[in-house]
This record gives sequence, C-alpha cells and structure tokens, in this order.
Amino acid sequence: MEKTNPNKLWKSIISKNDICVLATSSLSGKPEAATIRYAEDSNFMLYFRTTTKHRKYQNLKSNPKASIVINMLPHTLQMEGDVEELTHKKRNTALKILMKKEKAKIEPDGNLRFFRFTPRWVRIRIEGTENPYHIIKG
Repeated sequence: MEKTNPNKLWKSIISKNDICVLATSSLSGKPEAATIRYAEDSNFMLYFRTTTKHRKYQNLKSNPKASIVINMLPHTLQMEGDVEELTHKKRNTALKILMKKEKAKIEPDGNLRFFRFTPRWVRIRIEGTENPYHIIKG
C-alpha cells in the first residue's frame, strides 16, 4: 500500500482544481449547495465570486460560515470555515488571484461580489489506505 502524505495531498487537491461545492445556510437553517469556481492564495485560503442575486450571497451575508468539498478522485477534501466579503484592496487582490487561475478576464459589475474562505477544519479522505480519514486542521 502506497504511503500518501495527507498534509501535502490536501494542498495538491486545492491547487490542481478550480471547481468545488460550496454549502451555505440561511440564518433559519435552510441549506443551499452550489458548484463554484475558486482560486487559492499561498496560504490556501480560497477566493470566489457570486452575484447579489444568488441565494448563497444572501446566506453568506446573514451567516458567514460555509463548507466546501473538492473531489480529486479517488480522494475527497472537506472543509469548514469562515467566509468574508471582500471590499476595496482585498477585492482587487481576489480579482487578480481568480483571473490568474482561470486564465480569463473577469468583468466586475454592480452585482458581482468577491469572497475569501478561510478553512478552520479540514479533513481528507485518502482512498486505498488502512485509515482513510485524516483531520488536517481543527
């Protein structure tokens, strides 16, 4: 059985992908999950965007906690953390990080908002190992 380093693998999963599932909930507890594109910084915080018209935006404004799942089969990365809406300089930083990873120009409009996800709990499932679940953080 191959030895896989969970601390390296979770960072590799984040950097080799750009799509994840973001789960949020309203203040009353109504859940919502959406597939989104993301980009990461050197500290493995994730950046994403949405418009004010989507449910996730309203959920994050009232409840800035979220969960993220990223698959890189056969492995799965699960994270829970805090989400912050970015303004001014931080917003411009997020825009640059996203455009670099997506290799595309993003045209901000009046409804587009940028967010940063800071993982507080990270668990990776490494398929094919004796103990597949590894808590990385939290």
